Amino acid sequence: MMKTKILILSLLCSGLNAGAQQAYLSREEYRDKVEAYSQILKQQHLKTFASTEARKIASTGFLPQIDITAEGTANLNHLDQWNSPKGDYHPYTYQALATLTQPLYTGGSLIAQKKVAQTEEALEQLTTELTLDQIHYQSDAVYWNASAARAGLKAAATFQDIVQQQYDIIQDRFDDGAISRTDLLMISTRRKEAELQYIKARQNHTLALQKLNILMGSEPDAPIDSIAEIDIPTASIIPLGLDDVLPRRAEYASTSVNIARSEAQRHAALSRYNPQVSMFLATGWDTGIALYGAECTSYSRRRGQRQHPHLPLGSPLQDKPPTESLYRHTEAATKLCNGQYSGRALRSHHKANGN
Repeated sequence: MMKTKILILSLLCSGLNAGAQQAYLSREEYRDKVEAYSQILKQQHLKTFASTEARKIASTGFLPQIDITAEGTANLNHLDQWNSPKGDYHPYTYQALATLTQPLYTGGSLIAQKKVAQTEEALEQLTTELTLDQIHYQSDAVYWNASAARAGLKAAATFQDIVQQQYDIIQDRFDDGAISRTDLLMISTRRKEAELQYIKARQNHTLALQKLNILMGSEPDAPIDSIAEIDIPTASIIPLGLDDVLPRRAEYASTSVNIARSEAQRHAALSRYNPQVSMFLATGWDTGIALYGAECTSYSRRRGQRQHPHLPLGSPLQDKPPTESLYRHTEAATKLCNGQYSGRALRSHHKANGN
């Protein structure tokens, strides 16, 4: 029976010790909680992730691209002729264009854009590091401010107790007639001052604990039983020289990265004045329709397919050409129209000769 009681008491004591350990908040634990709750750090992580994806997207400019466009029309008034025999009117038209493009020389713009994306990613990473340093600095300042406020509250409470003891002694001596009322008034004034100092220290302690809780995402009035005392000696700080400190600072390292980004942006701006060479292969299917003002008519409405390789050369000294997709689409459509007109003219020539 005695062993059972001893075991129960030991378990209760261990539970109390565990609860006390859980209530204690160290500086390192507080740092981790503030870092996990910080919305600024979360936003910066998202910016870093976006810059990484932008860098990956910039690297895809060297790869071939496939563009597929299609469109069609239907005459609802003649749907009964949808499956008409070959050579008769069909109440529908369609066209499709598939283009494979490969840039050969872009004037250095793709390389410059890739360097810009890489430097922006490096800047975002350094900004994340700087944000983390600032969060650690803020959390340490708030933590030690709360510890100092708790130490000030304890000092104010001790001072108030000492003054109260003096007041009790002087009050007893005044009741015995050993001292005058002036001495009693002096100690009464000092007791009021000690009481006001304690009230002010208690307010400062309450505000410091509320800031401590808010910064780590807890309720402002959540209880914190114990934190590290500010008067405990810690390891001394080792002073470092300027040459050792600057390479470790994110804001200093970001300066050289900013210079590299400006240089890459300058190259990207100058690349617009360089000629650009690319090649593409276009293939299309259509029934012969009006396209960009060029009527491609055919009596038989037969379906056709054409393939056209191109090697366009763009130069800023010439007039600004249409966009690449419009250029490819127009060229392929023109080739399709020319093929249909040539076939129709040949058929008309054979009919005229009676062949």
